[in-house]
Amino acid sequence: MKKLPLILFLAILIFPPYFKLSALPILAQEEQEENTEGAEIIIPENSIFCTDFGIKKSSVDSFSEKIETTNNQNAVQGATSEVKDDTGEIWLENLEQPDFSLMENRLGSTLPKLLPKSLNESLDIDPASLDTKTKHFIIGQGYDEQTDIPHAKIKLPGWWTIVLEESKIFCGLFQSCDPPQKLALKVEQPDLDELMVNLDEEKSVECEKSEIVMAEKPEIDNEEKKFTTKSLFSIIKEIIKDLINKLRTTTTTEETILQNRTRGYLVGGKTLADQSSFFSSFIPSDINSSIKDSSLSGPSAYGLDPDHSIIEEGKENSEKINFQEQNQIRGRYCLQICSLYPPDPKFDVSLIDPICISCDPKDYQL
Repeated sequence: MKKLPLILFLAILIFPPYFKLSALPILAQEEQEENTEGAEIIIPENSIFCTDFGIKKSSVDSFSEKIETTNNQNAVQGATSEVKDDTGEIWLENLEQPDFSLMENRLGSTLPKLLPKSLNESLDIDPASLDTKTKHFIIGQGYDEQTDIPHAKIKLPGWWTIVLEESKIFCGLFQSCDPPQKLALKVEQPDLDELMVNLDEEKSVECEKSEIVMAEKPEIDNEEKKFTTKSLFSIIKEIIKDLINKLRTTTTTEETILQNRTRGYLVGGKTLADQSSFFSSFIPSDINSSIKDSSLSGPSAYGLDPDHSIIEEGKENSEKINFQEQNQIRGRYCLQICSLYPPDPKFDVSLIDPICISCDPKDYQL
């Protein structure tokens, strides 16, 4: 992505007396201690991403048989119902997370300018991508008994790892969190098996929705597409007689409504929300406290087997994934950029970073 001119933290460089950089001696002292081999490990705290939408299962089965009767009446039997297993496939074709890569670009460009030369030499940011997991919980009509649960492995973009590490240093410098003991940092890869187990507890968590923002695609590996769930089916049988050919055709239509609940972990999502608190140094406290800790959404697309389709009323939800606890990061970051410019109703902060929508704090009180 094209690098934009350095604006973020320009005020720090010009007006250092206003900013709390007293954490620098702490970092320097730690760097001088013995046994500093290896990187400091950041244990990420996760937030969830999610979406909910309805799925319709509809199947039609017909068979014909010879008849001898002269009865020429056709028949439609009344609707009956039956509880049985429904099997199908669902998978993610596309998933995009809110794009904070330009924020990372600015942090990475500014950090060397804030640190003394001795600390710059020890600065080591690990860009290794983080893996995560997502599950699709398919809830049947009147039943919640799923035996096969589709799931996918997702590789988050490298800039996400970097911004987790850089923001840890910045929030230490501004004393909004404990400073790192070293400037060589590494985010710990999550235990994917543990994530799979923990996701079961997120199935019933309410999925907060939001508007779609500028987003970026991670890599998706749909490891399992098949689902099997118990559901209540409505069944209608129609009998049509062909007296000329002496055939009786029985058509059976079966329908049920399912609900998909996609739940996944944004590894380090809560960590970045906490560490972004250093942006608040540039924002009046009343405005900062008004920024909601809500979700941001990215585009998504699903695939389904031929017998299943997304219910029309749920298509809007299936076309986006909601990343919880990410709006506060955006609000602090964008309003910090706005604070570096004189008030001007014509100023368009989205030209600096498209993830920002305006300089009006109300737009981040979602």
